[in-house]
Amino acid sequence: MNLTKLRCLLFTAVFLPALSEASVFLRPMALYLYNSQTVSGTSSGSSRMLFDASVGYMSDHGWLLGAIYQNDSQRTSYGPSVGWSTSKDLGPFVAAHYFYKVKDQAAGPIDGSGYQADFGIRAQLSKFVLAFQVAYKHYSYGSSSSSLGGVEAETRVDPSIGLFITF
Repeated sequence: MNLTKLRCLLFTAVFLPALSEASVFLRPMALYLYNSQTVSGTSSGSSRMLFDASVGYMSDHGWLLGAIYQNDSQRTSYGPSVGWSTSKDLGPFVAAHYFYKVKDQAAGPIDGSGYQADFGIRAQLSKFVLAFQVAYKHYSYGSSSSSLGGVEAETRVDPSIGLFITF
C-alpha cells in the first residue's frame, strides 16, 4: 500500500465518523494594528488590518475540518484547516492551517506557502460565540524573492478577536 492511500485511509478512519453528526461553522476574525515611531525627531506610522475567515464542518465531538482565507494589507493566503473546539459555553479551541497559496503584494506579486496555528478561548454569548485567539504564522517565499529585499521567510504572532458561528 503506497503512502497516499495510507494517508487517505487514515483521514477517512479518523474524520468521517466524527463528521457524521456535523454542523457547519463560520469563524471570522479581525485584527487592527497601528505602529508609530520617532527616529531622530522624525515621526512615522503604519497600520495593518488583518481578516481571517474559516469555514467548514464541526462534529458533535468538536473536530473541525474546513478551509481558511486570510487577507491583510500586503498578503492574501488560503488553504485547508483542521482543529478541535470545546462544546462547552466557555473553553479552548485549536486549529492548524496550511497555506498552499500565499501571494505577497508588498514589493510586487510573489508566491509562497505557509502555515498557521491558532490557540484560543471561545465564550458562548446568547446565539453566537465570541472568540479570542493568538495565531502563530509562518510564510516562506523561496530564494527568488529579491523584490522583498531578500526575505525568504516571515514569522509572526498575531492576536485577534472574532465570532464562532455554527449552523
